[in-house]
Amino acid sequence: MSDVETLVKTQIKKPSLYNVILHNDEVTPFEYVIFVLEEIFHKSYDEALSITKEIHNSRGGVAGTYTEEIAQQKVFDVETANSLNGYTLKVTMEEEWK
Repeated sequence: MSDVETLVKTQIKKPSLYNVILHNDEVTPFEYVIFVLEEIFHKSYDEALSITKEIHNSRGGVAGTYTEEIAQQKVFDVETANSLNGYTLKVTMEEEWK
């Protein structure tokens, strides 16, 4: 009898990525959206301003793209900031298209 070596080929699948989307609600001030983008999504002022304009003009814009757990945390963080600051900025997440 001889030993048989079995090779197992393991494929590591990259995790799905999710876009965190901020939606224009016609109530939330421009300055607050910029604050959220700078503080929660760590955008520079210029990036935050550009995304805020996109949100205003397109009814929504991507604040960032993350793994599922981080995207969920970002949504939670925005909702918490909304609650603390009295705003209703809508935030959602959706799986990024491949």
